[in-house]
Amino acid sequence: NLDIEGYYLPFVLVKKPNAVKANTFQLIISEWASSSADKRIEDLNSLAEYYISIKKSFSQDSINQKASAAINHLNQAVQLDALLPFLIHVLKSATDQILNENEAEKIVKLLESFVVRRAICGHEPSGLHAVFKRLWQDLGDEKTSFKVEAIIRSKPTVKWPDNHEVNEVMLRKDFSKSNVTYFLLKEYDCSLPGDLSDYSNLTIEHILPQNIREINTWTKGFTERIHQEHLNLIGNLLPSTANLNTRLSNKPFNEKKRIYAEESSFKSMRKVGRRVS
Repeated sequence: NLDIEGYYLPFVLVKKPNAVKANTFQLIISEWASSSADKRIEDLNSLAEYYISIKKSFSQDSINQKASAAINHLNQAVQLDALLPFLIHVLKSATDQILNENEAEKIVKLLESFVVRRAICGHEPSGLHAVFKRLWQDLGDEKTSFKVEAIIRSKPTVKWPDNHEVNEVMLRKDFSKSNVTYFLLKEYDCSLPGDLSDYSNLTIEHILPQNIREINTWTKGFTERIHQEHLNLIGNLLPSTANLNTRLSNKPFNEKKRIYAEESSFKSMRKVGRRVS
């Protein structure tokens, strides 16, 4: 199903990258002034399958699978409408074999790193629309990940967080309020050796429990202030399931460790259970 209202702006921006949202509909009307109804429908449908693939994480056989899979993975991390016109260009060009699919994948993975870093560091998406609506045209004949990175980094209004900034934020950020938390926990778990788990119903386990009042095994080691400071740090969070989370609750750490090691399907949780003393 095509979300026609959401489709209008990226549809126009792919064709006219300098367009603004306020005159989108008028530009379409002007473009179609001398076209028949059939031609209008054909034109409107020309980018629909790419838009649907990106927005719905659904890829038809006719679409390049490698580029589509990379975009779907990016969308699991952060969905940003500002990227849509550029991603449509990438997906269509890979499908039409104008852009090498390996290069398309590199470009999308680069953008994933960019948006995840920004999400971790809490940078707002303001300024991205102006960059990405005409990024494809700005690349000229050099449609490469190197050129994409160079152009984005050249924009003074768009921050690309470096490793130092990301590391500093990771050590102190409250990840209970971050949309990227589930993605980070899943990706770390996937990166560990062994079979992948089912991440479709992922929940978050707090090693140091959310409620430690009147639990001597926890309160003797953590004051209320220290508890609040450490509760939602990324190092206190593990992927879990709802059932396992209920069982773990605010049990003492030694009991949690045993359950982590023996009963969890998540590799990162088993790792904590087996290695942390």
